[in-house]
Amino acid sequence: MSELQWVLDTEFAPTLHEITTLVDECNSIITSATGKFILGGNDLKLNGLKAMVTMNSDEITEADISVECPNKQTYRTVIADGCSYRMQQLVNCCNALQAVRLSVQDAIEFGFASSEPRPTIASLGRIFELLKQARDHIVLPQKRTVEDLVRSTTRLPNDICLSLYVSGQKLILAVYFLHHNQLAAPHPHAHEIAYRLNIQAVVPWLGKVLQCLSMAMLRTSQLIEKLNRICYTLG
Repeated sequence: MSELQWVLDTEFAPTLHEITTLVDECNSIITSATGKFILGGNDLKLNGLKAMVTMNSDEITEADISVECPNKQTYRTVIADGCSYRMQQLVNCCNALQAVRLSVQDAIEFGFASSEPRPTIASLGRIFELLKQARDHIVLPQKRTVEDLVRSTTRLPNDICLSLYVSGQKLILAVYFLHHNQLAAPHPHAHEIAYRLNIQAVVPWLGKVLQCLSMAMLRTSQLIEKLNRICYTLG
């Protein structure tokens, strides 16, 4: 038996099944997650910002946010049941996880051929990229324009907007104090950020999701590297 055939026989299917298990674990963690988090502590004067946030799966179902403006005036806004804040990053992560699972199923059903292993390597590469996308949705929050933030913020003055997002295993609340550029009006990008405040809290289950994704990526890349090395040796 050739080295290539041995690797395909002994490592291909077990690795894909391990990836499926890790992906299912990620999805289970996200869909069942719940918890309350205090951002910024209890001293509004210390940070100019504090919040109590309840997360359920990929949604913030409750939040009580207080903001102290530069003029020392305090504003309060809430998120309540029936008006939840969807964490699009986590939605996108779950969508990528589903795509990984489908790609793994396709790879298992398609199987492999030792005479032409490159399609197998290509399918593993696709799985790796989808795993990376799932991780990046959590690690690298998508940038939003000031206008998007203004439109999505309610119950606050027009010169204040906020954003809730995750970055790694942290939940972050950012509040932006805006300046309306009269010279740019009525240009759609007339708002400018004067300055911002942000507070954060650690969300332990996000760390578990990232660990599972990192392990799945590692196992996939190890198999790809091994197959590439053998193919290179075979010419």
